[in-house]
Amino acid sequence: MWIALGYGVEPILTAGIIEEITQNVLVLEYKKRDFHAGLDKGVGTVYQLLNGAYKSVRK
Repeated sequence: MWIALGYGVEPILTAGIIEEITQNVLVLEYKKRDFHAGLDKGVGTVYQLLNGAYKSVRK
């Protein structure tokens, strides 16, 4: 699974951030077989990130 980026967002949605969202949001919900929640939370997280509201959990 992957998140495809459009032109202009690459400086904000880096490969590391996308991997973090994939592993910490999408995969967690998908493992519970709640695909709707995974997609909803994944899109919500990307939206928060683009608006400056998302805080990374990376150290």
